[in-house]
Amino acid sequence: MKKIITITLLLFAGLTFGGELQKGLGNILVPKKKLNLPYKHYVTIQKSNGQFLAFPLKSKSIDLNKLSKDKLYLLEFSPSTEELTIGEKKQKFTIVNLIKAKELSTKDLGTKEELSDLQKNAPKPLPGKSHLRINDTLTNTVIITAGAILLGSIIAN
Repeated sequence: MKKIITITLLLFAGLTFGGELQKGLGNILVPKKKLNLPYKHYVTIQKSNGQFLAFPLKSKSIDLNKLSKDKLYLLEFSPSTEELTIGEKKQKFTIVNLIKAKELSTKDLGTKEELSDLQKNAPKPLPGKSHLRINDTLTNTVIITAGAILLGSIIAN
């Protein structure tokens, strides 16, 4: 895990999103092994091609220790670039400044319960008339085939 995060961070060192407010889905991650970075919490974000990226996470307004590591969050963040000294080298890293984290629930994924224009303009069924049409030829074929299978299994025994 350490190698994956370190490689990902090194690959995207210096990557900046312009510092503007952005939204995205992400998981909070606390590596089990100590990394050479001065951050305890990381956020994993999945790119559109399915690749996961991990970025160091900091926040002034949210206690990161209270966020669950098992849940997916809708994040509002502002990325910035910081120069960190790792060993003897100074490198630029993208740091995610977390502004807001809301636990994602199925309610957030739902659509509004409004009727579409197509549903509103659909013709109303006439009262007393059945709109279910049964194809008699197909129905008879299914019944005869089922009877033949049943009769064949009775004769076989």
